[in-house]
Amino acid sequence: DDFHAMASASVQATFEGLKDEIARFHHACEGDCDDIVGLFSAMSGQRLPVQALYGIMGIPPDFVNQARQSGKPVVATREQLDQGFLAALDEGDTADMYVNIIQSQSESVKARREGVRARETLVLSPETALELEESLFKKMKADSNLREHVQSVRSLHDAWRQSRESNTRDPMMFPVVVAGPQVLCMHKPKPT
Repeated sequence: DDFHAMASASVQATFEGLKDEIARFHHACEGDCDDIVGLFSAMSGQRLPVQALYGIMGIPPDFVNQARQSGKPVVATREQLDQGFLAALDEGDTADMYVNIIQSQSESVKARREGVRARETLVLSPETALELEESLFKKMKADSNLREHVQSVRSLHDAWRQSRESNTRDPMMFPVVVAGPQVLCMHKPKPT
C-alpha cells in the first residue's frame, strides 16, 4: 500500500487501467518470477536484471535463495506484482501502451503451462507405445542419411576401441561418441 500512496495520480490511473490484465497474468503464471521477468522485459523492450525486479517487487534475497536451494521457482504474490508495476510505470505511460503486451504474455504463459500439464498427464497404453516405437523404428531404418550416420559412428567407435588398445595412457586421444539407444539398436536381432 505504500507504493500506492507514493505513486503519482498519472501512474495510479495507468495502474488502475491495467489492474484486470495484471490479475489475469498473475493467475496464468501462478506468480512465477521467471514469467514476470519475461513480462517486464517485453514491456521495456530489453532483458531486465532479475535482481532488480526482485527488488522493486519487494522480494527479499533470502526468500529467493531459499526457493532456489529447494529447487522451486521464485513466486511473487499478487501484491508484490502490483508493487513492481507501480514502481516500473513512468509518468506519461498509459494503459494502452501495455495492455496488449500483458495480454500476449498471459496467453503465451497459459499456453506453455497447458502444454506442460498435457505432457505430464499423457499416458500411453503399452500397445500404443509399442506401435509408435515400431513405426519410428521402421522410418529410421528406411532413412539413408541416418544409416550413413550410424555407419560413421560405428567406424569412429571401432577406431576408438582400436586406439584405446594401443594407447591407454592418454585419455585425450579418445573421442567422445554419443549415439542414442535407438541408433545403436538399428540392427538389433529380432527376439525369437
